[in-house]
Amino acid sequence: MKSIFKNLLVAITVIGFAASCTKDEVINTDANAGLAGASTFTLSNRLLAGFVLDSTAAGVPAGALPTGYNNFRKQLTYDTIATANKPKIDTVGQVITIAVFIKGDDAAISNSLNGINFRFFGTPTLYPFASSASNWVKLASNPPQSFIQAAEDSIRGFIPKATDVLATVASPAIAAGSTPTFTITKVAAENINGVSYSTYVILLTYSIPPAFAGKLISVNFCTRTSLSGASPSNFRNDLGNVNWNYAFRVK
Repeated sequence: MKSIFKNLLVAITVIGFAASCTKDEVINTDANAGLAGASTFTLSNRLLAGFVLDSTAAGVPAGALPTGYNNFRKQLTYDTIATANKPKIDTVGQVITIAVFIKGDDAAISNSLNGINFRFFGTPTLYPFASSASNWVKLASNPPQSFIQAAEDSIRGFIPKATDVLATVASPAIAAGSTPTFTITKVAAENINGVSYSTYVILLTYSIPPAFAGKLISVNFCTRTSLSGASPSNFRNDLGNVNWNYAFRVK
């Protein structure tokens, strides 16, 4: 009798699990429509952005990444004496490839306010210990030990101020396609609790301009093409905003 009940319980569990899986495969049109019309969530916080560190990130398919992408200083390494942790040395006119990924609900990705925005900037001019949103943000009561540490602590909590930005490269939409500057590939489409999600890999092909000569360069990637009407402080801890701090130096 015990074995009968045990087998019955297993059968019910399996059927319930299968039913739940089947349900998850159905797109919930109401949920998707609700997300598309939502005004109470910041769009960028519905998108996860990050730099591609290796071919396993964001489900990148084999062959999708070129050789030599993101050839920058290691992230989250406070020791700048070790050779491996020093910013890479590049030259004016050298072509670099930056690889990033974006994952989020399709409504946020397709929204006209969201796009692709790379900002190249130098050392923040208000450091050290400033509380302004236009600097590497750190409380004065617990100041960083160095500007490198301040930068690392602000990997997602920082938007460079306009006067520190040396160059900007942007695209108004997040959509698969290829241009001489951007190659955008949709690498995954998922259904999570009835909501449609997608993952894109973006490759930026960029020739280092003369304006970078002699400078230590950081890279900001943001999934909004404009900050107009929004305070930079609203982007702190923003998943749609990420920095590669002190990525490379130009001769």
